[in-house]
Amino acid sequence: MRAGPGGGGDKWFPLCPNGDPAKGDSGALSAHVAAYSKIASQAASVSKTLTGLCIDEFWDSDSGTAFKVRCDNLAAELAKIVSRYQTAADALKAYIPDLEHAQANATSALSQSETAQDDFAAIGYTYNPAGAVGAPFSGAMVPFAPTTPSPKPMSPTDPNWSKYQSAAQEWEAAVKKVNEAAQLHDTSASTAARKIKTVAEGDGVSNQHWTDLDAQQRSFLSQLTNPATVESAVLNLPLTNGNGEQNGGVNPELPIDPGVLQAVLDDLRAKGVDPKQYRTLLDQYWVATAAQHAGIDLNEWDPQAGTEPNMVNIKAVYTYYGKLFLDHPELQWAGMANMIGPSFAGGFMDIDMFRKFAQDFATKLNGLPAEVRQSLPPELQMLASAGGQLTANELQFFESKFLGMQKHIFFDQAAAHEAYLAGPPNNKTAYIDEMQKAGLFPGDVPPDKTANAWHVIANPHSTPQQIMDANGTLLYREQNVVIKDQYNQMYNHDGPVGKVFTYMMTTVGAASIPGTHTPGEYRPLTFGGDVNIPVVVGKETVGVHVVTPLPDFNITNAQDRWDYVTHDTLPAYQKLLQQNPELARQIVATPVQDRIDQQRLSARLPTITEDLLYKDWGIKLDHHFTPGLDVPW
Repeated sequence: MRAGPGGGGDKWFPLCPNGDPAKGDSGALSAHVAAYSKIASQAASVSKTLTGLCIDEFWDSDSGTAFKVRCDNLAAELAKIVSRYQTAADALKAYIPDLEHAQANATSALSQSETAQDDFAAIGYTYNPAGAVGAPFSGAMVPFAPTTPSPKPMSPTDPNWSKYQSAAQEWEAAVKKVNEAAQLHDTSASTAARKIKTVAEGDGVSNQHWTDLDAQQRSFLSQLTNPATVESAVLNLPLTNGNGEQNGGVNPELPIDPGVLQAVLDDLRAKGVDPKQYRTLLDQYWVATAAQHAGIDLNEWDPQAGTEPNMVNIKAVYTYYGKLFLDHPELQWAGMANMIGPSFAGGFMDIDMFRKFAQDFATKLNGLPAEVRQSLPPELQMLASAGGQLTANELQFFESKFLGMQKHIFFDQAAAHEAYLAGPPNNKTAYIDEMQKAGLFPGDVPPDKTANAWHVIANPHSTPQQIMDANGTLLYREQNVVIKDQYNQMYNHDGPVGKVFTYMMTTVGAASIPGTHTPGEYRPLTFGGDVNIPVVVGKETVGVHVVTPLPDFNITNAQDRWDYVTHDTLPAYQKLLQQNPELARQIVATPVQDRIDQQRLSARLPTITEDLLYKDWGIKLDHHFTPGLDVPW
């Protein structure tokens, strides 16, 4: 390897001062050719499948005709994708041999140039771009000159003339060969790039990977081509991911394209099929519609992956709720979810801090008098003894569970909101009623509780109070039906660990709606005990009663949680809507990321720590003296 200018190590210097003249990895390009060819083949296969979907045995209705039109359109789009990827594969395939030929020639030229440099060095010549004292060769000055300046240039009378000529000839051959290699490389690369650019810019297809029609959707569509599998593909399917804790939709085997799902649903409706039989398909459709409107890829929404990989989805959910409220003010549940959500997201972005906070808290509690510690509520006693047990694995469990709860709420509430918005003007709750008949509001008591709330929201004659009450019903469903079991699972996880973590989660809860209070402010924890102090003639009993900034409840307890919501959070939110609706809209319109940053535990922890750990808790003392002797007084 020759030294470059300034002592560099570029092996192409001085033959090619700008570096490798034939850059490229033919192996990587071959892999791209194989991948693009495979995509084109798969797209062609799906296109063929789509054109055969509308068989008379099943698609014998108007909606079947509409589905056929959609299938034909999709097939046409896929044909363009076939052309795009096959053209790219063919262009790269043609470029690869030219690349390899150019690289071989460039390598050969490099070897020749190194031989020439060695020959020049043997006669005391080194590379000199100026060529000031070099001799002309073939009408040009070669860029080599004596290392030690010579009083006269090289000439036929010099004893090294023949060696000089041989070295110069070798150098010129190397230069010529490397220039040809560079020209072959650049010309062929430009040709391939031009072909790919032409098809990419001229086929009218957005630059989106065709695998939006991915394996799950292709499998679903292929079942529709076979009369024997049509029914099993769409009817009586289980909600295998109904709680949202896994990747994908409510049934990850179903496609996530609302258009495909709607076409199937329309045909089932036209045939008068009982909604209970297509419950899962219906749920997947409304969830997929909501996800599409929120800009979320359901197949890239996996709570098990943790907070960071899901941040785009987390923000998209709360932004989506905000847009629902801003566009449709009667959707008050969505506005409240938008206001509260960033505080939870901010907390879980810094979930690792819970460990140190719990440890510091345990130290604080263990510093209390023994008699007082014995009177601590169960959660605080467990915190004192188990505060250091929040391992990384434990925190990961709570993080994934909470992210699953967020997705579960989206499945339940966003789906219903989309069904409401899609209802025709003369029957706004038509799709809500279909969801209710399909059994998609499980846990309601009475069974039509949620559906009736939507009827009130949809009724133009409903009073403001009725609208608020109806949205309160949606909130009740969220808190007491949808995520109740998941809260309980967090509380009961791994003995005392779940109880400690969820109490800490309650303790650091933020008040994110104007006029609300933190759990500790709403219902502060008070505890105490009697301390007996021996004195000379008896004993003195000191009653120690501690008023803390801690909450005296755990947010996972459904009854306590609903008490907090209905007596603090919800009234404050409704008061804000009534008395300062512009401020409410201003808060909701504030970017979700900005509010997450404000509510992050890392941003609030110094204040939380100061308030809960280092400030003196309110302590009340009562004294009572008991004589130990029979004395006259």
